[in-house]
Amino acid sequence: MPSAKECKEFVESVLNGYYKDSAGAIRNGFAKHYRDWFPPDPTDGPNKERYVQVMLGTWDIPQLRWCKDSIRQDNPRTFFEWHVAVLRDRLRSIWIADPETARRRRRKLRAETLEGWEHLDPAGLWRERQLVLCDWLEKWLTGRKGSRLLVCQNPECDETKYFVREAKEPNKKYCSPLCATRADELRRLERRKQRQRRQLSPTGLAAIREGQRRRRRRERTKAARNIRQRGR
Repeated sequence: MPSAKECKEFVESVLNGYYKDSAGAIRNGFAKHYRDWFPPDPTDGPNKERYVQVMLGTWDIPQLRWCKDSIRQDNPRTFFEWHVAVLRDRLRSIWIADPETARRRRRKLRAETLEGWEHLDPAGLWRERQLVLCDWLEKWLTGRKGSRLLVCQNPECDETKYFVREAKEPNKKYCSPLCATRADELRRLERRKQRQRRQLSPTGLAAIREGQRRRRRRERTKAARNIRQRGR
């Protein structure tokens, strides 16, 4: 059965779309390494192709998705990709939810894993792997310092956006040092824009300058008065 490290690597690979990466080595490596984490393709029967096409067609039904971005971000073309996209949708919805909703969705994912696809592989190893994964999710959702299932806080992150925070990094907010640096840059740019937006209008600037001139005249008048008084 998979270890905690293997569960972490699998989840991050699914969430961040390694199965459809533009680099063939990453895409093929995912399929080779994690194929037995998912139900097998149907192997016989006259309606095999029709069955696969029907299941692929369900991806276009918004009501079946848990995460609103799933249809836009995924476009499965094979039965295997469809299984990965569905799991990605489930995991992503857990990642972005509040703690109670996340736990409820994890329980629902576990129930689906227990009940699903028995007609394809009733005693398959994939089900045991995903049940271990569900138990692993429960542990990382309910840690002493809160959930460790995080979304990178760099708004421009789109490669490793979803990640699991290690115990030795309790304050980690970004998936990588590169994203942390970029987030700092974006904050500086935003502060600069805010300062520019706070610049006064020409009328306001003129009023400030007039007030400064009046203050300087009062100071000169006061200084001249003091000089006359000392000369008496």
